[in-house]
Amino acid sequence: MDEELSLVRQVGDALGSSLDLRTVCGRTVDIVLEAVTAEHCSVMLLDGEGALALAAARSAFDDAATTFEVEAERPRFAAGEGIAGEV
Repeated sequence: MDEELSLVRQVGDALGSSLDLRTVCGRTVDIVLEAVTAEHCSVMLLDGEGALALAAARSAFDDAATTFEVEAERPRFAAGEGIAGEV
């Protein structure tokens, strides 16, 4: 339980440390990937049309998260498409 609370605190700190969405999403991916046993992690945001837009992603083999500066560059997934659209 302490590990989960620590993870929530770290993500909360990232949210409070910057007003830049790109920075916050990238840092969140870094925190989560370092805390759990996973090969990949991503943050997706719901856009105005109801689609999921990839905001940040990282593989455990990468040094840092990939973020998308321009919203139009973000890959999008329709609701119900792929695993992200299901959960």
